[in-house]
Amino acid sequence: MDEIRVLDETKGIGLPNFLPRSAFLVVLQKKVKEISKAPVNFIAEVWGYIETVVETVFMDHCEDYPPLQSATRRATQNLVAKMKRKSFDRVMETVEMEMLADYTCSPEYMSD
Repeated sequence: MDEIRVLDETKGIGLPNFLPRSAFLVVLQKKVKEISKAPVNFIAEVWGYIETVVETVFMDHCEDYPPLQSATRRATQNLVAKMKRKSFDRVMETVEMEMLADYTCSPEYMSD
């Protein structure tokens, strides 16, 4: 119903079977806003899993060297936190770009 309301509000001269750009942007921004939390939650879950796996592997390899365990754990946590921050920033940048305009990183819609 929201889509029909937006179409009624943007009626005017235009090509048949083409959605007016302003109507498209309104609908697109609403849909992007609805799903914008999903990538953030997904990144958090993925990095939580990666951190667990990496830490477990390193701790298994350092089990015979107790002095190295705390340093290895700290280094692992720092590295994972740094990479997690970078990927989170990239995801947020992409979501924000999608919110601002009809921009996409999808190669299906980019010209060569």
